[in-house]
Amino acid sequence: MKPTILMLVATAAFTASALADTVPQTTSGWLAQMGDFTGNSLPARSPENFVGFLNAATEPDFHQQRLGNMSEPAYWGRATDTMASPGMIGNMTALATPQTAFAWAQAMMDPRFYEAVGTVMGDQGKWARWSMASMSPASYQPFFKPFDPQLQARWQAETQTPANWMAFFNPVAVSPLAGAK
Repeated sequence: MKPTILMLVATAAFTASALADTVPQTTSGWLAQMGDFTGNSLPARSPENFVGFLNAATEPDFHQQRLGNMSEPAYWGRATDTMASPGMIGNMTALATPQTAFAWAQAMMDPRFYEAVGTVMGDQGKWARWSMASMSPASYQPFFKPFDPQLQARWQAETQTPANWMAFFNPVAVSPLAGAK
C-alpha cells in the first residue's frame, strides 16, 4: 500500500509543478511566482527565464510590491500552503535534470548570455527609475501598511478561515487555496 501512496504523491507533485511552469511576463507575475513554492525555481531552470526574472527583480516596483506583500495575509497563506504541497517536490526536482545542467553549461560559454545580463544591469532607464523611486509614495507605503486597521482585519479574517486550517492540517490533500493567487 505504501508504494501506491508514494506513487500518487509523486504524480501529484510533478503535475502541480507542470502547472506552475508558465513564465511570467510582468513584474507582479514574477513576484507571484516567487511566492509559489510549486514553481519558484523557474528562473534557475533556464538562462532565458533567469534573464527575464533578473529584468523584473531589478525594477523598483518589484521591491515595492514585495515589501507590500510581506504584511498581506493572503500572500503568506498562499506561500505557506504551497510550501507544504506535493508540488514543491516536483519544483525542486526540476532543477536536477540533465537538460537544466546542459542549458546552463551552454549559457556559461555563450557571450550572448553575458550580453543579455549586461543589458539588463546597464539599462539607463532602470537606473533612472531607481533614482526616482525614493520620491514615489509607493516606496513608503509598505512601512505604513502595518498600521492600517483594514490590514489588521484581513489578518483576523485570514486566521479564522476554515480553508486555511484545512490546508494546514492536511498538507498532502488538494489545497482549498490552490485557486487563490
